This record gives sequence, C-alpha cells and structure tokens, in this order.
Amino acid sequence: MLGIGLMLFCLRGLYAPGIYQAYASITEGLWFARSPEIVHSKVMETLVWLRVPGDIVFALGAAFLGIYALKLLRPDRRTRTGRALQPV
Repeated sequence: MLGIGLMLFCLRGLYAPGIYQAYASITEGLWFARSPEIVHSKVMETLVWLRVPGDIVFALGAAFLGIYALKLLRPDRRTRTGRALQPV
C-alpha cells in the first residue's frame, strides 16, 4: 500500500507538474516557467489536487504499518498468565 501511494504521488504529484513546467520552460523560457502565471495557474492547481488520492493511499499504508508495529511491541496474551507455554 505504501508503494502504490508513493507511485501515485510521484506520477501525479511530481511528474505531471514537472512536464508542464518543462514545456513552459522550453517554449517561453525558465523565467516564465517559475513565474506566478504558471505556478498558480488553474492547470497547476488541478495537478496538485490530482495528487491527493496518492497521498491518502500512502497515509493509510503508513497508518497500517504503524498499527502493525505497535502490535508487535505488545506482549503475547498467552504468556501474561505467568505460565510458560508447553511444547506440544
């Protein structure tokens, strides 16, 4: 789940705006690609919002990993009685 979220984040959150800015840089120049007209344009806002699903999937994966790690830190319930487990 972490890998899927990270892949979605990279594809939608980094590559798509990067390609848009690279195109603006090639056609108009670097000064234009970094200008507020591009950075705060409707296209860039839409591309930033498209990365939200990947962020959510990544956050869920991180939460599941944290829950799993906390469960590993808890002692086993069968050994809380004070009696050792007998081999079968």
